[in-house]
Amino acid sequence: MQARAIQVEYKMAGTNSQNTSFVEFAKCIAQEMSQRSFSQIIDGKEQVGWFGFQGMGEHGYAISPLKWEMYSGNYGVAMYYFRMYEVTKNEAYKTLAKSVLASAERNMRNITNQELELMGIGAFTGFTGHIYMFCKIVERGWLAKEEQKEWEEVIDNLVTYLHNNMEKEERVDVLTGIAGVLGVMVSLYTYVTGELQNKTKAVMEKAVQILIDRVIELDEDKVTWFDNGDIGYVHGNAGIMAHLIRANRILKDDRIIKVVEKALKYEREDRFDEEKKVWRLRESTHYFSWCNGVAGMSLAKIMMLENGYEDDQLERELALMKRQISETGFGFDMSLCHGDMGSLTVLKYIARYFKDIPTINNCKETCQLFVKRRMEEHSLFALDDWGMMTGISGVGLGMLEQEESDSEFLAMVMSLR
Repeated sequence: MQARAIQVEYKMAGTNSQNTSFVEFAKCIAQEMSQRSFSQIIDGKEQVGWFGFQGMGEHGYAISPLKWEMYSGNYGVAMYYFRMYEVTKNEAYKTLAKSVLASAERNMRNITNQELELMGIGAFTGFTGHIYMFCKIVERGWLAKEEQKEWEEVIDNLVTYLHNNMEKEERVDVLTGIAGVLGVMVSLYTYVTGELQNKTKAVMEKAVQILIDRVIELDEDKVTWFDNGDIGYVHGNAGIMAHLIRANRILKDDRIIKVVEKALKYEREDRFDEEKKVWRLRESTHYFSWCNGVAGMSLAKIMMLENGYEDDQLERELALMKRQISETGFGFDMSLCHGDMGSLTVLKYIARYFKDIPTINNCKETCQLFVKRRMEEHSLFALDDWGMMTGISGVGLGMLEQEESDSEFLAMVMSLR
């Protein structure tokens, strides 16, 4: 194995500049990441990877190779380099992105059912992330048609595995479980045809059935899926509701509307403090965050609105969340999951929904201040976490999102669309 560096030219602006391009910052990140990567030729293809810190929950971090997943692994990094190619038109970024995907592609072509079981079905943490990566490849035209065809054969096998084995999965959340699979299947349905599209719909139907079967009935008109009070997007009710409503555009299942109504009633009557105007989240969470807090919940509410769910309270709740993210969403770290870049990405997305131009502009100005401070402190690369949701590639993606005022790419990824 050998270290490698992508050949790009970048120039950091002086720290006194008020108009430093986020693309220049992003180039700096791309260069630093490429210099810390390693590569090897296998089966005639260059394969690129990283060793880095992987979060171990309360036990801190462990040093290990990046895994084949979206949350902290190679798929998120590949998305970053593909986006760098889109913005800069530098083919070197596209070449590197394809090399980042090469090991995952080779692995998935030869993977066994036992290995899939070990990986898990998670959209962000398991092999369903490979399916979502395919969706973005087709949507953005990142690979040639012949290369897409090779991926489609693998996707067919993964969808078949999901249909045959999904009921074994006990988790129902977006990050690791059934709701994340449902969200990815809704996205995949748009990009495939024929028998694969039929299989995709069958997995959607099975996922919906599992989610309906596994509700916890609190009384005749309130339900939840979690006994710990989790109403967030990634780990809780909000994500399940959002992807059920997305699926209903295709499935037309009246049961979906009924169960979502009951889950919303639980959120509003049991998990919202009317006096303080705050949501009661589960314990030990960041109130503003994508993973557990109001940033993720606001994405879910926009998804419901944009997919035809009629509820006159959603926009009022969304406006309150927008204000709360502005007030509480900054200063913890720079990550997408529970930090500044996640807050800015979601805040900009909400502002675009409301056509709030001042807030969109303020997001860009705020991002510039944060990034300049981190660059001056030399703290962007303090920890070798290269992944998308907690690491540096996510920071780079967040910069590119602010560079293009009309971009919703990252908000779409964070919501599996």
